[in-house]
Amino acid sequence: SDGWIVVGGANQTNWLRMLEALGAMELASDPRFITGNDRMTHLKEIEAELAGRFRERPSAFWLAALEEKGVPCGPVNDMLQALADPQTHAREMVVEVEHTTLGRVQTLGLPVKFSRTPGEVRTGAPIYGEHTRAVLREYGFTDAEIAALEEEGAVIAAARSGMQSEKVA
Repeated sequence: SDGWIVVGGANQTNWLRMLEALGAMELASDPRFITGNDRMTHLKEIEAELAGRFRERPSAFWLAALEEKGVPCGPVNDMLQALADPQTHAREMVVEVEHTTLGRVQTLGLPVKFSRTPGEVRTGAPIYGEHTRAVLREYGFTDAEIAALEEEGAVIAAARSGMQSEKVA
């Protein structure tokens, strides 16, 4: 009644657990909803039925009831709620990095964590053209050739301190 939640009730086991949490076991024997295919065929009807039930109580009540029955569920958060969530911090989903022009900024961390090959976000996003010279040098271009390409407008090579072009010797 007071917010959105997401519920993983698609398989038969979780469907029945969800109905139990909702106090709606009569829907388990409704011919329109017996199998997953039946439920998909009658999706509009089931959405209306479930929405009416979920509106009867606050989100926190339903989350607790569903979790108690083992149904995967969670709140649908807005951006500020997601950023304030303890799990966001525990999973290092927001990290501070140094940005070329902005200084210390918050950015998204890695969404997937691997125990044997952990990764990390080390820097902020590059500014436009920030790595042009380094990449061209790796491919054998000289500073003079890079300067000529920049002068012709073929490449953009930004200075580390901002978008101003840095002259090469």
